[in-house]
Amino acid sequence: MSNKTIPDTYKYLDWKDFENCCYCLNQKFVLSHYTPEIIIGLSRGGVIPSRILSDILNNLDLYFIDVKLYDGTNKRDSAVIRNDFDLFSIKDKRIVVVDDIYDSGTTIKAVVNHLKSKGIKNVSSATLYAREGLNEYPTYYAKIVKRKDWIVFPWEKNEFKKE
Repeated sequence: MSNKTIPDTYKYLDWKDFENCCYCLNQKFVLSHYTPEIIIGLSRGGVIPSRILSDILNNLDLYFIDVKLYDGTNKRDSAVIRNDFDLFSIKDKRIVVVDDIYDSGTTIKAVVNHLKSKGIKNVSSATLYAREGLNEYPTYYAKIVKRKDWIVFPWEKNEFKKE
C-alpha cells in the first residue's frame, strides 16, 4: 500500500455516522408526515442506505435500480438506467428513491424522471448527504456537506486504497 497523504478534504465516515444519517432521514419523513411504501435504492451508493432505511421503516418492499453515470472514469452525458422489476406493480405506491449523496443530482433526477415517465406519480428522493450551494436538492437529505469535501462512506473505503 502507498504512503500517499490523503487530502484534508476527504471525510471518512464511520458506521455510526452512517447510521445517524439514516435515523435523521427517518425523522424527516416523520416530521413531514411521509411514509414511503416502496424504497428504491440506487446501485451502488444507495444499496446499503436503502436496506437500513427499510429496516427502520419496517418496510419490506425494497427494490434496486442499477444506474450508471460513468463509463469507467468518463462521465456520460446522461445516466443509463437498468432495472428488472415490474414498474406497473408499484405504480400507485408512495416511492422514495435513495442514494448516498446528492452531488449534482444528475443520477437521482434521471431515475425519478424515468419512474414518472412510466406513470408513477408519487416519487420522492432521499440522500444521506447533499452538497451545499446547489440549485436543487433531493426531497429529503440528512446533512449538507461542503463543496470541497469528498465523502468516503464506510462501505467504499477500499476503493480509496492504493497498492
